[in-house]
Amino acid sequence: MRAFFAACAVGVMALLVSFPTRAQIDPFSAYRVIDYAKVGDAANVRRLLTFGANPNQLDGDGVSALIYAAIAGHGEVVSLLLEHGAGRGSKDELGNTALIWAADRGHRAIVETLIDAGADTDAGDRQGVTVLMKAARNGHARIVELLIERGVDLELRDYTGLSALDWAERNRQRRVAEVLRKAGMQ
Repeated sequence: MRAFFAACAVGVMALLVSFPTRAQIDPFSAYRVIDYAKVGDAANVRRLLTFGANPNQLDGDGVSALIYAAIAGHGEVVSLLLEHGAGRGSKDELGNTALIWAADRGHRAIVETLIDAGADTDAGDRQGVTVLMKAARNGHARIVELLIERGVDLELRDYTGLSALDWAERNRQRRVAEVLRKAGMQ
């Protein structure tokens, strides 16, 4: 019996030694988190975050893993990054947040995840173009409906004075314009 427990202890130790510690993760692991987020490799994102990689590291262009995952529509990676403390309000060099990108690209589930995590639904980029405006101009009616449901400010305008309804109409997004008018936009 004693030999059995000794063998088990050796097996467990060998298993533990095969996993890296925080000190063993190379300094570029944060960039690997970004690389894995871009391609939706949730298993490797999880592994690196579990062992201490920074979920808020920015790449050379100033873009976070959360933004890349939101752009590409990798919902599981977005959730993992949020669980590990990724900043919902981080912005790229143009002022776009992960929520703005998810709305722009039509990733409704990710929009909902980010809103549930506390992302600012009224955030705008450096030109004042908001989450609602991005969704409206690209014809993402279901996202527009979700944002309205979650209390987005319908009165906001970008720096040129355009509203979400103006963006929808200029881009011939009739369904979105109808949704916005029904919500009370003029």
